[in-house]
Formats: sequence, C-alpha cells, structure tokens
Amino acid sequence: MRRKERGEEKWVEVTWDEALRVHRRAYADDQGEIRTGSGRPVQPRHRRDVPQHTLRAYGITNSATPSFAQCRGPRDVGFNLTFGEEIGSPERTDIANARCLVLIGSHLGENMHNTQVQEFAEANGNGATIIVADPRFSIAASKAQHYLPVKPGTDLALLLAWMNVLVTEGLYDTDFVTKHGYGFDFFRAELAQYTPEWAYPETGIAPEVIRETAREMARHRPATLVHPGRHATWYGDDAQRSRAIALLNALLGSWGRKGGFYYPSSMDVPAYPYPPYPQSARGKVDNPKQRFPFATETITTGIREATITGQPYPVKGWFVYATNLIHAMPNQEETIRAIRALDLLVVVDVIPSEIAGWADVVLSEATYLERYDDLNVETFRDPFIALRQPVVTPRLIRSPTGGSPASSRSS
Repeated sequence: MRRKERGEEKWVEVTWDEALRVHRRAYADDQGEIRTGSGRPVQPRHRRDVPQHTLRAYGITNSATPSFAQCRGPRDVGFNLTFGEEIGSPERTDIANARCLVLIGSHLGENMHNTQVQEFAEANGNGATIIVADPRFSIAASKAQHYLPVKPGTDLALLLAWMNVLVTEGLYDTDFVTKHGYGFDFFRAELAQYTPEWAYPETGIAPEVIRETAREMARHRPATLVHPGRHATWYGDDAQRSRAIALLNALLGSWGRKGGFYYPSSMDVPAYPYPPYPQSARGKVDNPKQRFPFATETITTGIREATITGQPYPVKGWFVYATNLIHAMPNQEETIRAIRALDLLVVVDVIPSEIAGWADVVLSEATYLERYDDLNVETFRDPFIALRQPVVTPRLIRSPTGGSPASSRSS
C-alpha cells in the first residue's frame, strides 16, 4: 500500500512493482540525500538477515535492532568486559542443574524463553534454592525460599554487598579466581566499603538477610547461577549492574561449570559467499563522540537522535522490518518527531501495526507459516540446523492477469 498524502492515513492499493519503485528510487538517485546518507535503520527479526543483506549491498551501515539498546545490550557488554564473551540468546544458563538460582529482576515465567521456564520448574522440583530480588512479588518470587523486596534502582548496591560477604568471609571459589582472575587485590580493596550495613539503607534489605543469602550462594557453588536477566535496560547504570552480576558469578566459579554457564557447542557450516559490502565514507550515525564506547551493535535511539538533529549527517529514510518502533522504543514522542523529519518510511509487516500507520509505503510480509527462511544454524548446548518451510499457501490477492500481488493478504 502507498500513502495518498503525507500526514493522513489514507491509502492506495498498488502493485508490488509500484510499491518497490517508490523506495528503489530513493536508493538509485545519486543526488538524493537518502541514497548517499545511508541512514536507514534496519530492524531485522532475530536471524533474519535477508533485508539487512539487501540494504548493506547498497552501502547502508546504520542497521539496528531494538533488542540491543532496549533489552540485552548493557547485559552483553557487562559480560563481555568480564569474561570476554557474551552469553547469547537464549542465554547459556544451565538452570536445570543449578543447586542455587538467583534472580535479580528476572521474571522467569513472565519475560523469558520457554525453555528456561521449563528448566526453572525442573530446578525447583529438584529442590534447588531459589533467591529472588525484585521490588515486585513476581511469579518467580512465589517459588523462592528467599524473597528480597529490594528498592527499585538499588540492585547494584545489593550485588556489591553480596560480593563483600563472599570476599571478606573467604567464601568465594579461590581456585577459579586464582586461575582466571586479574586484579583481585584491587577488587578486594574496593569492595571493603560495601558492607551489608552500608547496603541496608540503600536497598531496604536487612544486613543479616544479605549475609544469609550470600552464604547460601557459596554453599552450592559452583552450581550457583546468578541469572544475567533480559529486558535489563532500566536506570542508566545497567552495564555496570551487568558487570557486577558477571563478577558475582566469577566469585562463585560458575562460568563453564555444571549448574552455571555452559560452554556452547560448535560446528562448521560454511557461510554463503557474499561479495564484500560497499564501505561508507561517513560511518555510522548512532554513537557520536563514542558516548557508548563498548557498544557492539548499532544503537536505535542514536539513529533516532541523528534523524532529528541531522548530526553527524542527515538521515532521511527508514526501512523498518518486523518491529513496531512506536512501542519498541522508549519516548514515543521523540520517535514520532524523527518520523516527521523523514522523507521516506518503508514498513514491512504482517499486521497493520502502529508504525505501519506512519509509513509512506507498506510492504506486506508472509507470516512464518507461509514462507521459507534462511538456514538457521544454532550452537547452544546441543547444536542443530533448521530450515523453515511453508505449511500453508500465502493468501495473496493477485491481479486479474495473474501478475504481481496487489496488496497484503485478506484478513
């Protein structure tokens, strides 16, 4: 569908050729800002690299997913800085074999992968100790032996106090720390000030409860797992909070151990031999002055800011694939300001989402039941290769001559 007039949600059904012609012109016009600016955030579904590959072939460098800036980015950065590796998605957690599971604002059963919920039930059934720190009495908290109603925004203080107990009482895994740790003497000296008594007015958790739960973690190490969480972008100190969770796990020796974080499997599947992508002379727009020096992916909110300000260079078009940016990004008002500054917004989706309502062109997508997808290569605990295949025929409206589909599927 193509919008009749900007600013009004009035649409015209067009053929695929007509719809594609609108945004092909944006790529092909050598004089146009969109073509030369390479300023389109691409929002691919997990492991959906076809749109991303196509746009990168045009020299586009600003490709982002909301899941990094709004969900897992600070968490992955914290673990990368600590262990030199990220923890993947789904996370490399051996929940089923954990003898003590610690959840800090992690709502298993409400916001995590189904497989982890199943493992959580298994660990609980096997008698594992469950420790939950959360301002809200969640479903997971209802299964816990120790529920700590920590004040919002004070997770870091609780984590520091837990580590203080482990180090000052000599309860940490000395072999693991000696073999893999660096700078432990500096770490010990820094931790000395963060006692449970210091943490009490910050967190609202009594010192004896902090000590009791820290000792319970030590009792079951290395099969004690402090879950890294997900949807963990909250207060601005989130990368540091994640580093503290990673360091607590290091003190417990849980990395690469049963009941902790497992090492993923590996296998060699050759990649498709794409030719090299064109290089952008101007680079990415998302991280001016390197405000986030450890970010490993493009930042969606940074692209939005560049779209509004025109700095470090103008962004005039967005190509949004399978994500509803009106709800997926915080500060809806700012997202709408950025959209109003665009010359072109193309949305690919299976439903009439809010972001599709702002689009200049909407390209209808086949649902996962109607399409083939790229080869899916996963190296979790057990490696596997999967190929999605259609189970139903796409319900497309075709022109009387049998040509290209004219619009999205009928409802």
